[in-house]
Amino acid sequence: MHSRSSTALVAGAAAVLATLSGCALVTPASTPAPRSPTAQCVIGPTWNLDTADLGVSLLAQLQADRPEVTAIEVTGTKTITWDESSFATIDSDLTIIVTTSTGLVLTQRQTGTAEGKAYIDTEVAIPRRWTNEIEVTTTAEQDGAVVDPIPYNLPPTAFDDTVGWELTCDASTSTMTLHPRGDSIVQKWTTG
Repeated sequence: MHSRSSTALVAGAAAVLATLSGCALVTPASTPAPRSPTAQCVIGPTWNLDTADLGVSLLAQLQADRPEVTAIEVTGTKTITWDESSFATIDSDLTIIVTTSTGLVLTQRQTGTAEGKAYIDTEVAIPRRWTNEIEVTTTAEQDGAVVDPIPYNLPPTAFDDTVGWELTCDASTSTMTLHPRGDSIVQKWTTG
């Protein structure tokens, strides 16, 4: 009796295994999901921050709250690239200088590199697990003398993996916009 039960269990197990093995042989073809038009446009080239456009946007926003702001100069470079695996790299060597009618001058430096995955889902990049080594330092001077603490902050223009980035991209004009969710500034980027 014992050998009949064992034989039946082994035969039953072999039948289940054969059935499951057959299922494993029929697998769907693994094709990557097609990329959205935005992702197709963004991935590949090196994108350069339009510093003149950033200066205009910052000036408009600051003057809305602080009419004493008279000029903003943005110099240097900031680039972003995405590779085929959605790995993005931001290199920054940017200086923002804010001048006011009261003699106050704010200077912000953004230098370094940030990198990590930034998966593009339709028109939003979803950054994950970034290494951020971009240092943002802001100083203030009033008529040449250092002011500490700094009387007010600039709107954020550096970004990381804490929020998604809304994207638009037009390959025909080689322009991309990047808007970190919750920020007030939409950044314009170009290639070429």
